Formats: sequence, structure tokens, C-alpha cells
Amino acid sequence: MIKNDSAYFKNIFHIGDMHLDHVFFEFEYEPIIFTCTDSNNSLYLCLCSEIRYVQRWIITKTDINILRQLVYKKIDISSAFLMSSELYVVERNLEGKENSRIVNHDNIDRLDLPKENTFLKCNLSDAENYLNKTSFCFRKKETNSLAAHTSNESGSREQRLSTTIRSLVR
Repeated sequence: MIKNDSAYFKNIFHIGDMHLDHVFFEFEYEPIIFTCTDSNNSLYLCLCSEIRYVQRWIITKTDINILRQLVYKKIDISSAFLMSSELYVVERNLEGKENSRIVNHDNIDRLDLPKENTFLKCNLSDAENYLNKTSFCFRKKETNSLAAHTSNESGSREQRLSTTIRSLVR
């Protein structure tokens, strides 16, 4: 798990700041498929889908069961994103200005997602450790919540990264 105090995404529409949690797949130290959490510790699956003139990420709320299915290749990457009716699209321009919007999954540009039957490639041992720790954290959070409720009631680098993203997305 990568917990970091600084926000990876700032002021995302209807979410707020998001912090990098775990990287499943990266290219030259750039997270491509990863998870983030918000201030409520909600879990989000993120995919970097563009890097050339604008950076673009597709983000969906997820849970440990969906991540487990993704890691063990029970579902492909696109399916993990399309399970939710709404997706977040975050774009950052060359000056670093970020904007975000909600898109119905029927209206998402399918070129921003990997083609069908593209499965997650990751370090299985690291992913299993992450899933086990995250699963434990969420169980602990639910138990504490229940107890509280009861008591209260670069140019060439960018080009290579873009090529890698395109191979995942197409």
C-alpha cells in the first residue's frame, strides 16, 4: 500500500481530494492502473487512458471483491469499470490544470478503456498483500462504524507511455 499525504487528484467533482493507495500496473514510474481513496476511505479504481496532450484518467468507485476478481482474472479491466453506472473522467492539461466530470457508463468513450478480454497484469504477490490488508482495513472500518452506530445509534517518455496506454486501451 502506498499511503501518501498529498492528494494525487485534487477537488474531484462530488468526491474531493483522492490519495494514491496502490499501483497495480505502471510504466516508467507512472501509475496506469491503480487505486485511490477519498476522505471517507471509499475505494476507487483508476486507469490512465491518455498522456499525450492532456492526461486523462477514468475512475470508478469499486470494492475489494471487484478488485479481487480483477487481480485473479475473473473479469477484464473494462468490465471492472463498466460495473458502475457512473464513471469519473479527470483531465489535466499541460499547465497542470485539472477538471473532472461524471459520465454515464453508456456515454464513456470506449477508446478510453482497454478492449474486451484485456486482463490486469500485475505482481500477484504484491496485489494479494494489498487485497488482504485492504480487506482487513475495510472489515475493521465496518466493525468500528457498527460499534459507533450501536453506541450512538517526458516527450519520448510520454510517447512510450502513450504507446503503452494505447496497447492497453485498444
